[in-house]
Amino acid sequence: MSESGSTGECDGLLRMEAMGKATLLTSRKTYADLAEQCRSAGLRRVLLDARGLEGRLSVFEVYEMASHVGELFRSASLRMAVVTSPNGLDRDFSETACRNRGVDVMFSYDIRLAEAWLEETS
Repeated sequence: MSESGSTGECDGLLRMEAMGKATLLTSRKTYADLAEQCRSAGLRRVLLDARGLEGRLSVFEVYEMASHVGELFRSASLRMAVVTSPNGLDRDFSETACRNRGVDVMFSYDIRLAEAWLEETS
């Protein structure tokens, strides 16, 4: 996962568009960067648009990612919506894996639905 340079903040929400090849290593870095940016800016909501990613993580990698995200986001009380394409992450499986690790997260194929969810929970 590589950042496209379109990270930005608007109305207390950190937005990032991820593009490139989805790998465990780059995904871990991206989530760590998101958590750090939120901490330094005092933000609690994240919208990650991952529809531009190519490929998908394996089941094992999703478990690893969920554990990593749990450590980063749970301690910072961050809420995150991830928008992915149907060809990307398995939305339900990824969401369940993260929620089981204490992450307040929602995975969606619809960016408007993700934005609305973040507004409801703010």
